[in-house]
Parts: sequence; structure tokens; C-alpha cells
Amino acid sequence: MKKYIIGYQGVPGAFSHRVLKDNFPNSHEISFLSFEEVFEAVKLGNIDYGIIPVENSNTGEINDVLDLLKHYNCYIKKTYILKIDQNLLGIKGSNISNIKEVFSHPQGFLQSRLYLKNKHWKETPFYNTAISAKHVYENNNPEYAAIGSIETASLYNLDILEEKINDNDHNFTKFIIISNKLSEKGNKYSLLFSLSHEVGSLSKIILTISKYNFNMLNIKSRPNKIEPWQYYFYIEIEGNELSEEIIKELLSNSIEFKILGRY
Repeated sequence: MKKYIIGYQGVPGAFSHRVLKDNFPNSHEISFLSFEEVFEAVKLGNIDYGIIPVENSNTGEINDVLDLLKHYNCYIKKTYILKIDQNLLGIKGSNISNIKEVFSHPQGFLQSRLYLKNKHWKETPFYNTAISAKHVYENNNPEYAAIGSIETASLYNLDILEEKINDNDHNFTKFIIISNKLSEKGNKYSLLFSLSHEVGSLSKIILTISKYNFNMLNIKSRPNKIEPWQYYFYIEIEGNELSEEIIKELLSNSIEFKILGRY
């Protein structure tokens, strides 16, 4: 079997790295500092696939990723759901009473907001939870803690000061696996639209999707960052083949139309 080259954002122990291992256990791994670097590597063909978190069940979508999907010619090959448990991690022998500063990806803070309330700890954002844990380990400071997974604690020889600190036990993150080629198989599609700012423009798109017997799974909007109060829409639909007829009709009712993935 081909040994794929897979890219992800972060370091070993990151949630993206767990998704990589679940889906490509025998792959060659390349880590990147940012999501955009993963998209760039996929676009250029330097890696076969990239692992990207796109949405959390409690805190919502990761907006930067939606913007990157719009701007890069990369396609969603597959989605993968991972249950997320956040834990408070510290160096060996440290204690919660000593903690003054906590490091995590912003999503780690958002998912653990109730636990962190009234703790009066300084919250310092990092690129991801695994890099945060690595930072705590390397600094060896009993006043530092990180929010991350149990696997990350083991990897970086940290103590688990408090388990499952996320607000909701039903805490899941959706990841996308991206490539530079659109898949020819699958009954789910991710689409992107930019619409004219007039009455009924969005309803025309929704009616077209319904007309061709597709089920709309979700819809999200983002500012287009060019014109104030103008938005683009990210839509996920499920059905049969995305025929030329429906594509033509969607194109006629939108300013910009892009197929982001089939899976």
C-alpha cells in the first residue's frame, strides 16, 4: 500500500495528530505551525492530505478554517469526528494551588470556560494544546499548566492535575481531511456561495437544493472581508449526484460558487 505523506498543525499529541493516526497509521508525517501552512502544502502537492479541525460541537466553527477553504484550491476528502476531553496538565510534582498561568489553544479555553471561571489564572493562547503541553514541560515551572489530552500528558511527562475540565462531556470536534483533488465518489458535498445583497437571494439557493432532493445538513455565514456587511455561505448537503443541472442553477443564483468537497 502507498505510504501517504500527511500534514497536520501542531506537534505529536495534538488532537489533529490523533486523527492522523486513526486514519493514516502508516503514513509519513509532517507537522506545521499553522492551518494555512497545511493548506499551502496540500495546494502545492508537497503532502497528499492535510488534517484540519473545522468545528466543535459546543463552541462552533473555527472561522479561520472556513476562510482558508474559500481562498485555497483544496477539497474536503473526508470528515472525521473525535471526542475531545480536556485536562489540566502540569509538571511532575506541581499542584493546582501553585498555578498562575495556563497555556492552550483558544478552543481549549472556550471548551473549559466554566472550570476556568474565577480561577484568576493568566490564559495564554498557543497554536494548539500539544504545543502548550510541550511548552510547560520544557519550562519546568510549577506555576505553569496546560490544557490538553491525557495522551499529551503521557507524551510530555506531565501530571494530570484535573481530569475532564471541559464544560460539556458531549464534546466533539469535526475534522476535515483535505487534498488538492476533488473526489469522484460520495453523496455529501460542501459548497460555498457568495450572493447578491437583495431580498430572496439565499432562499433561491435553499429552494434549488430542495428541488433536486438534497438534504441541507448545515449552513454557516462569514463576512467576505472585502465589502462591509457582505457575506459568503458555507453549506453542507447530502443526496445523490451533483448534476450539471443543479450546478447550473446554483451558479445562476450566486455571484461566486465553489464546490469545496465531496465525501
